[in-house]
Amino acid sequence: FTTDGRLYGLAKEHLLIESVNVVGWDPISLVYRGWRKRIGAGLERRLGFSPRFGTKLFLNEAERGSPWPMQIDLSPAYESDQTMFIGLRSHGIWKSENAGIDWSREWEGPVDYVTSIQLSPEYASDRTVFAGIRGSGIMVSRDAGQTWHEANDGIDVSARKDLARRPNYVNDPPLQRAIDDVAIVASPAFATDHTLFASTSSGLFTSTDGAEKWVRQPVIAAYPDSPISAFALSPDFGDDKIVLVN
Repeated sequence: FTTDGRLYGLAKEHLLIESVNVVGWDPISLVYRGWRKRIGAGLERRLGFSPRFGTKLFLNEAERGSPWPMQIDLSPAYESDQTMFIGLRSHGIWKSENAGIDWSREWEGPVDYVTSIQLSPEYASDRTVFAGIRGSGIMVSRDAGQTWHEANDGIDVSARKDLARRPNYVNDPPLQRAIDDVAIVASPAFATDHTLFASTSSGLFTSTDGAEKWVRQPVIAAYPDSPISAFALSPDFGDDKIVLVN
């Protein structure tokens, strides 16, 4: 930011860019306009549903509807590699290596929201990306998004189903977010302590081995599995070990 003065935002179908030298936000479209999308959308409008050819839908889930980015994270080496990842609602995880101009879909996954994207502070060398998936836990890529695997060892993501049965669940959006969403934050000293924090439907968890295993942290002793709605690490966490939790 000190050299390019850019800010990034997200909106339906767009990545937003603002520069300190320009008034207003410059939108970059994220809409996929390939031939299958154009023809399939036309057929769907005329038929009222997406047609099947054999056993496959003409449009896959990621091609239907509007891409709606929910989360964004930039490479710690962004000034040189211009890499950013975005997590979308029902459209998986996308990557750009030219400051948001062109995108590739790195993970299609299920239709659940991507609720968190965290690039390793050492991404330039370890190529690691962590993602929180609504209701499904944590996914990790060790090769810059090419392949992904679940990283829920020690985390019980099934608790979401039990909590969703609470009487006030339907009328309590903050409770819904706390139950469904997964947030991931890396320690500022990740290069040496390999520490990650994750808030899930069943509490706050830490990993000290880069997401291989997780341990629950009993924030409230009487309710160790209470959903966490928000948390943050001190910028000096490597030294002061301070974590703020709501």
